[in-house]
Parts: sequence; C-alpha cells; structure tokens
Amino acid sequence: AEGVPMPRGVRLTASDPWPATFPSPAVLKPNDGCGSQGVRLVDPAAGDARTNDHAVWRLEQFTPGTAVSLLVLLGPTTRVPLMPCYQT
Repeated sequence: AEGVPMPRGVRLTASDPWPATFPSPAVLKPNDGCGSQGVRLVDPAAGDARTNDHAVWRLEQFTPGTAVSLLVLLGPTTRVPLMPCYQT
C-alpha cells in the first residue's frame, strides 16, 4: 500500500491446504517469529513443510539477494521508520 516492494506471499493456518502450485523455491516462516528463527527454504511441490510449533505461517516466494529487516514504529499520528538492518 505504501509502495515498498515485497515478495509474493500467503498466510497459512494449520487448517489451510498447502499451496502445491506456489512458485518454487519458497521461504516458509512463522508469522509470529522474529530474528529469522524458524525460517527455512522449502519446495512447495514436495509437500507440506509446516510443523505444529506455530499456529500461523507465511509462505513467500524466494527472492535472491541480501536479507534485510525493515521496521516502522506507528502511533496514532506519527510514523517513525527505523534504519534497515541486514540479516545473516
């Protein structure tokens, strides 16, 4: 909505069917995670890669390049973007 490009992705709950036609490779990550914990590269055509340790997942199309994090602090009337951070 703000013009920041991001990879194609879908939100998956435990009851959602695994999207077998999603582009491969893909990145599967917990929707409630941080710091790249639990993030893994998967092949959606190979079958469901979710585990029971998270209720909601995000499946994103893999995009080669440098992994970064972007954070914006939001308040009722202000937006404060923080400096992007590289992920290793």
